[in-house]
Amino acid sequence: MLTDAAQLYEALFQSFLKYSWTLPKIAAMVATSVKENAVEVKRKMVADKASEGVQLRMHMMEKLQESLSAQWLFIVLKEEACKERAAALHQAITYADESYKFDGKSYDLTRFDETSIVVRDAREEFFKEMQKAFDRRA
Repeated sequence: MLTDAAQLYEALFQSFLKYSWTLPKIAAMVATSVKENAVEVKRKMVADKASEGVQLRMHMMEKLQESLSAQWLFIVLKEEACKERAAALHQAITYADESYKFDGKSYDLTRFDETSIVVRDAREEFFKEMQKAFDRRA
């Protein structure tokens, strides 16, 4: 059961990573200047990437919901520290997503670096606690 919980949170992190790194790609595409005859091509490329971003965000939201079940596993397994670290990771990802204000058309990356560090640190702390839990059960 501990492995199941770890896998749920790893899936959440990976989905967040794919989603969050799509946003700077969109920003780079928007910032790229093109010749007048390529404006429509650029617009289509940006729209396609934005659509991909929306799909990745929806996938991440599903993973956020699924990861909540892992917190119950931590309770059942009496792994309170893991539950706390998992909740911190969940909160960091949720906060990062909220700060991006991504709706498929607009976004805000002013806190991207900051939130990336917070999510990374939360993941590292979660990983350390999970390692301790696995070691206790070995």
